[in-house]
Amino acid sequence: MYEGRITRFDQADGYGFVSYPDSDDDLFIHVNDFSGDRKLLRDGALVEFEVVEGDRGLHAVDISVVGSSEGSLFGFQLEVTEALIRAAPTITAEQLDQVRVAIMEIATAHGWVS
Repeated sequence: MYEGRITRFDQADGYGFVSYPDSDDDLFIHVNDFSGDRKLLRDGALVEFEVVEGDRGLHAVDISVVGSSEGSLFGFQLEVTEALIRAAPTITAEQLDQVRVAIMEIATAHGWVS
């Protein structure tokens, strides 16, 4: 059993990706491989899962949520990143990282996230 965070999940299409501790690449996840309330599958949620080899490579199965992104630095960082990209689609990766780090420091200092 592995533990990771959902890095991106599309509720409408029912699929997304989860961080995988044994790789720099995220694993594919599908709503049909989840047991529990499907509304809990969202960006930043902490999940446990098994890894299997499929037709298109490794993917996560037997997925269960063990934590959420509510009030977490990880969840906040994901939301900030998405907001910055939407607001300034031409932002460079370096600029994005600099702004995100500054915002994370402020949020942590104020206790907005832990």
